[in-house]
Amino acid sequence: MPHKHYFFLMFPFLFLLYINPAYSVVVVPADNVIINETFDPVFGFGSYSVTNNMTGSFPDNVIFAFAVENPFAILGTGEGFDDGMIGWASQVFTMGSNEGPFSGTDLSSFSNGSRFIGFFTKQFNDPFGGFFPESLSVAIGPNQTIDGFNFQATQANSSFIAFTGNKSIAGTGETIIQFVPIPAAFWLFSSALAGLIAIKKR
Repeated sequence: MPHKHYFFLMFPFLFLLYINPAYSVVVVPADNVIINETFDPVFGFGSYSVTNNMTGSFPDNVIFAFAVENPFAILGTGEGFDDGMIGWASQVFTMGSNEGPFSGTDLSSFSNGSRFIGFFTKQFNDPFGGFFPESLSVAIGPNQTIDGFNFQATQANSSFIAFTGNKSIAGTGETIIQFVPIPAAFWLFSSALAGLIAIKKR
């Protein structure tokens, strides 16, 4: 008997689902590539986490490089091919000049002269030099997330483009930015310092 009361309680909600599709659940397909960006505005350090949601077959479903447009970039801190982010290297480059491994890629969705922080594998650096097994072991495969792509900049930025091993576009989008909160101690120190300066001026 009590179960009947539950049905009558749920009836208005079920009726809304029936007459109003706005209440129905919609499953939004994931983007091919998602990049989360963590940035510390005090020290100017940031880090990217890259998720590959692609399907399909190799090598078109594997990310071998990506670049984030950031006019405030100072340098990337991927530590080359042998240490740090093992198998990855990084560089700051400008569209139209100093593109390095990103030369020949389609950057037409960005403004001419855009500045990028780029990360790439050995395979992407030399796609015609033969197959590098170590690149496959560190490349971002389907349903995989890799983080620790560190960089320096004076500000965070968002637009990115990712590439497969043959330099075709894997995905584009906007990074999801999360700022590192400024510690309360910083504000306390700043206010105390301002107070000392004010006293000294008297």
